[in-house]
Amino acid sequence: MVARVRCPIKRRDENLRYKYGVTLDWYHAQYEKQKGACAICGAEQDTLCVDHCHSTGKVRGLLCSECNKGLGAFGDCSVSLRRAASYLEEGRLPSSRNPDVSLFLSMSEGQSITVKRKSCISIRRRSYREGWKIKTARAYGSDDKFKITLLSKGVDGGKENQST
Repeated sequence: MVARVRCPIKRRDENLRYKYGVTLDWYHAQYEKQKGACAICGAEQDTLCVDHCHSTGKVRGLLCSECNKGLGAFGDCSVSLRRAASYLEEGRLPSSRNPDVSLFLSMSEGQSITVKRKSCISIRRRSYREGWKIKTARAYGSDDKFKITLLSKGVDGGKENQST
């Protein structure tokens, strides 16, 4: 008995039709439409995965394998994905939530501001994460206010940030 040799292109087309109900021509057209980049992270790859809804079977687009696995790990649940995003962003303080932090982020090196204790803590955390060097000291004549001076915005990995 002679083994049957199959064309890899034809095999790929049959696989896409069977699994997702799309053709190889659709895949190539979608790949060109997305410019070879993942629809989520934008990473350019030679081969992208066909993403589909597991409950409806509807094809959504092409993703890199990491993003495709990530969606699968969350069971394609947008609520869980939003919770995960909130969890990741929880440690970050958006500049719009605290006007003192917004002011600090717009400062140049060498400038100083005086802020309340709560803002001082937020600014110290943010500067540590960003790797900025700052100097903090109690404001003269006040127990609840601190003077913060931005020494440098140079990225040094954050671990060597010295706040005094």
